[in-house]
Amino acid sequence: MFNIKIPSEIQFAINVIFEQSDQLKPNHKDFDFNYLLAWLKKNDLILSFVAKSEDRFSFPKHFSNSLREEFMNRQNTLFIFQSGIFEIESFFKKIGVAFIPMKGIDFSKRYYPDPYQRFHMDVDIMVQKSDIEFVLEKIRKNPSFKVVSEYSAFDANKQHVQIKMVDFKNFLLEIHYRYIPLNYNCDFESNIKNGSIEKMEKGYSFTHNMNLLLVTASFFTSIDTPFRSFLDAYMILKKEKIDWKAATALAINLGIAKRLTLFLHMLSILVPSLDFPPELVSKSPSFFTRIRSEILLGYCFSQRRYSSIQRLFFRAFMFETFFSFLRYLSRRLAFRMR
Repeated sequence: MFNIKIPSEIQFAINVIFEQSDQLKPNHKDFDFNYLLAWLKKNDLILSFVAKSEDRFSFPKHFSNSLREEFMNRQNTLFIFQSGIFEIESFFKKIGVAFIPMKGIDFSKRYYPDPYQRFHMDVDIMVQKSDIEFVLEKIRKNPSFKVVSEYSAFDANKQHVQIKMVDFKNFLLEIHYRYIPLNYNCDFESNIKNGSIEKMEKGYSFTHNMNLLLVTASFFTSIDTPFRSFLDAYMILKKEKIDWKAATALAINLGIAKRLTLFLHMLSILVPSLDFPPELVSKSPSFFTRIRSEILLGYCFSQRRYSSIQRLFFRAFMFETFFSFLRYLSRRLAFRMR
């Protein structure tokens, strides 16, 4: 099998975020703190955890100052975004349209000990398809919003709308009426039917089972920043009890059962202390699952910069079959030729 070599700097960060206290002390002799800082900037979610652990370690002064500065910049941005999120919620309440918060905006409040530890640069929400044109009509008349894009990257049919908040620099609102990384039927109405939406005091929310599947889907669509998905999954599993039977049935219904198994197997390698049902993460996984896990983790941990062709090779291992990979390529090609 492949020998996954994790740089000691990244291993230290992994130990911090997954609370593996047996190897928490950084080895200052071997550490390249400039490399660690560059890696943390790319993985800003982990940056927040390392920054908050600063008082437990004796970091070099230049690293501590840079880390603190990066952390404060991101926190200030997120603080401004909170005002934008409040404006979005007020807007939907005013026009009387139900919506579901997705991923970062929901995870930060439900699963993280401090909402400001879960950085996010955009806000994803889902509405019913029957409401999308009405919402767009109201948005176009509202000077606080500007429509950026009405098209998905992988499909000629609209599946989400990108909105810029005029008063909040770089703030992006994405309004979905289906979530393609899971499958074409993953819309508001389907989620109500399959029980993956629950009614909360302040509106609708996805169940914990569904959120775990959203994280799984996110990993396979953003493998260049994989630790966001690993950390989100860890926080969900640490705080909430997953109904694994229901989660597996939902994963089968959404067409990502094999991906869920692969993702959880990789997470079990990173965090051996997590307990998964044996049918999902077997102690003797298939040869193909082990190969895919080690290749993808090797890519995640690599210090190399890969070419487009090399990245495409690694992406091929995210797909269960060669034909599903070809479908992915055809969609990308169709989009580029539009």
